[in-house]
Amino acid sequence: RRYSVPSGAGPSHVLKKSGVCRCPHSKACSTRSDLLVISGIGRELIMQGYRMKIKSGQSRVIIENVQPQVDGGLYPAKRTVGEHVLVTADIFGDGHDHIRAQVFHKRDKDASWKITEIRPGFNDTWYATFPVNETGTYVFTVKAWMDHLDSWYDGFKKKAAAKIDVRVELMEGALLLKKLADKSLSKAIATIEDVKNYPGAVEFVQSDEFRQLVHDHPMIEFATELERELVVQVEHKK
Repeated sequence: RRYSVPSGAGPSHVLKKSGVCRCPHSKACSTRSDLLVISGIGRELIMQGYRMKIKSGQSRVIIENVQPQVDGGLYPAKRTVGEHVLVTADIFGDGHDHIRAQVFHKRDKDASWKITEIRPGFNDTWYATFPVNETGTYVFTVKAWMDHLDSWYDGFKKKAAAKIDVRVELMEGALLLKKLADKSLSKAIATIEDVKNYPGAVEFVQSDEFRQLVHDHPMIEFATELERELVVQVEHKK
């Protein structure tokens, strides 16, 4: 997907899918102009009333239509104690690399965030839920990124299942794991780097243990984040 912005447009310009800027700030906004591919954008985008942080111009993921929100986040969504807040978002990117995403949520007075994985559903819409067990104000936001480790893992499994030699892929996987800089992964790295035990390395990467390892160690690079926190007001049941 592409989005159109007038030359010199600043972060206050609001975009929409038709490719035409909706802001009234200049005459140039009423006409189509330079097209920017999402992977090449080096500024923040504003969509549907909220900003997205595009880090270093290298993010390849777009987050749109995050719910629940009321009037673009101007007012809090309402829930009652004991409910689960269903968070949905349209998340997509370019290419075939795997996207992963998380919902960060907490009570507004809490210092630390709780993190819930948000999973893909139908037609670019992703879903997650989190509980609200006390009255008060809760806030949440969404982060998404292209996960190169998960993408590598999926490709490895397909090649291994087709009985293709995956020695090069094993070395690539070891480099990705080293990039995570997690000492707990040292044994896994040594196993897949063991060129003298190629069958054992392939079997290990195809195991449930390694599948869980990939899931538990997301490779978060150049993530896209909502700049603002969306608010949910939780009240007693009537």
